[in-house]
Amino acid sequence: MFTKTTFAAAAAFLALFPSVYAQTFTDCDPLLKECPPNDALGTFASFNWTKEAGDPKVWNTTAGKIDFTPDGASFAIARKTDVGPTIKSNFHIFWGRTSVVMKAAGGKGVVSSIVMESSDRDEIDWEWVGGNTTHCQSNFFGKADTSSYNRDQWHDVGNTLDEHNYTIVWTQEKTDFYIDDKIVRTLAFDDPKAKNTTTGDRYPQTPMVLKIGNWIPMENATGTVEWAGGLPDWSQAPYVQLVKSVEVHDFTSGSQYTYSDRSGSWQSIKVTAGNSTIADYLSQPRGVSGKFNALSQGVKIGIIIAAISVAAILALLLAFCCIKNRRAGRKEKALADAEWERSVNELQQYKRAMVAEEELHPRVGMNNRF
Repeated sequence: MFTKTTFAAAAAFLALFPSVYAQTFTDCDPLLKECPPNDALGTFASFNWTKEAGDPKVWNTTAGKIDFTPDGASFAIARKTDVGPTIKSNFHIFWGRTSVVMKAAGGKGVVSSIVMESSDRDEIDWEWVGGNTTHCQSNFFGKADTSSYNRDQWHDVGNTLDEHNYTIVWTQEKTDFYIDDKIVRTLAFDDPKAKNTTTGDRYPQTPMVLKIGNWIPMENATGTVEWAGGLPDWSQAPYVQLVKSVEVHDFTSGSQYTYSDRSGSWQSIKVTAGNSTIADYLSQPRGVSGKFNALSQGVKIGIIIAAISVAAILALLLAFCCIKNRRAGRKEKALADAEWERSVNELQQYKRAMVAEEELHPRVGMNNRF
């Protein structure tokens, strides 16, 4: 059982090594150089991974293999050599809400995670340590600052192996963490833990992607291994994080987000107006039902009338064929009956002729010939 003493000890261990589990990496750090704009979401989007796979135009599987099943997206680790499966959004949000319905992986040494992260390595996390099936951890980082590991909080979930909804509502003023629609933590912009030199300078405030993943600490990262509850027992594998659905709402409307300087402040982010490429793509109808629903009401009515007309014509043709076949059957029967009657009449006539012949010319027996 994890106690407050255990949590404090884990935090102490984390201070001894670089933050592996914080996943602070970036393709281009805008604090150091000019970087390409971040593609925005700019709208609301929902993804039901029990019915559809992660669309590669929207999501990028950056590591491992993810199986999309009727139960959800399976982030499974089966062997010691497996790479932790991770998926990342191809879009960014600039303030917004993320909501993930999932079951965490169980088992010591296994870490399930939901991470919001920006190019300059601001970060907001949910994490589940598989050996602790009653609590999950919320955390945040600003500009990859790992000088302190006292920003995390642990929250009673009940059973992390059961399905729960984990939500983050992120605004300029504060960040709220929810479990099953119940708020469990609020991080304010002016929280002392979000300050380095000036108020809020370590508060996450730049456009973020969403990452979801299941991973195993490296054996030589002793602090992380201790925090994760030890090394995995591979005889109990696979260890599966199961994600049912994801909702993302970008509170900013735009097509791209650009860092105008190297301050990393929210004021430095410039928003390009217009619909984002992702928003346009997601708005396109998908499948037969989606394309039908996208049609105008008049076209829908026309299609329905045409379909009914075709069905009626087919029904009439079927009825005509049935009637025709029945009539043809009656005709064939009448012809057969007439032929039978003719044959019977001919036979009767033949019999009568034979009788008449016998009466006119009786046959003489053999004994009367001499």
